[in-house]
Amino acid sequence: MLKKLRIAGVFSVGILLILASFSGHFYYPVEVKLEIRTSNPENCQLFYTDYRGFNGGQSFFSPYQSEGGFSTVCFSLPKRYIKNLRIDPGFHSEFYEIRKIEIRTAKESISWQGAEILKNFVTINIQTNIQDSDPYLRLNSNPTPDVQLILMKPLSAYVTTINKSLVVGAVILLITIWIAGLILIFSSKSKHITYLFKNFYESAKKRFLYLQAFARSTENNISQSHAIRRLKNLTKTFLESWLSFTIFLSL
Repeated sequence: MLKKLRIAGVFSVGILLILASFSGHFYYPVEVKLEIRTSNPENCQLFYTDYRGFNGGQSFFSPYQSEGGFSTVCFSLPKRYIKNLRIDPGFHSEFYEIRKIEIRTAKESISWQGAEILKNFVTINIQTNIQDSDPYLRLNSNPTPDVQLILMKPLSAYVTTINKSLVVGAVILLITIWIAGLILIFSSKSKHITYLFKNFYESAKKRFLYLQAFARSTENNISQSHAIRRLKNLTKTFLESWLSFTIFLSL
C-alpha cells in the first residue's frame, strides 16, 4: 500500500508538471505596434514583465529611421504571462512624436492616438504639451535621456491574454487522466503500473521521432505548416514532462 501511495504521489506531481509545461500554450501571442518619428536614427526598446520588475533580459529592440514621416515599429512578444509593458522610444533624440500605440492579440486589440496615450501611460523623464485634438503626442526628453512610457494598468485589463477555453479543456483532460491513473494505481500491482507508464512513454517517443523525421523530410520540398510545427512542439513538451516523472516512478 505504501508503494502505491508513493506512486500515486509521483503521478500527481507529474500531472502538475505537464500542466506547468503546457502553460505557455494557454496564452495568446501579443503584438505591440507604434507609429513614431524623431529627427535621428533611433532604437525603440519594449520591456515586458511578469511577477518581477522591468529588466533588460525581458525586452526587445527595434531600430527605426523616420526620414520625415512616421515609422511603424513592431514587437512580437512570447506566449507567456505578461503583467505590464514599458516603452522606451529612444536614447539620443531631444524629442519623439508618437501618433499611435496599438496592442493586439489573436482575440482582440486596443489602440490609442494622440492625447489618449497620456491617459493610459505613465511618462518618465518626459515633458509634453498637447491638446485633445492633436493628432500625435510630442515628447520632449529631459536632460536625462531615459524616456519611458509605462502602461498604467496590467496588460490583461486592456486585452484578453489567455485562452480560457483551452485552459478549462486542458484542466478537465488532466483531471480525467489523473482520476483514471489513481484508479489504475490502486487496482493494479506496482510493477505492472510502472511497466504501463514506461511502455506508454516508449510508444509515444517512437511516434514523436516519426513525426520529427516526417517534418524534416518535407523541409526541402515545402515549408512545414503551422499545424505540424505546433504538434511537434506540443509532443516534445509532453514527452519531456512525462519522462521527468517516469524516471522517479522507476526509482
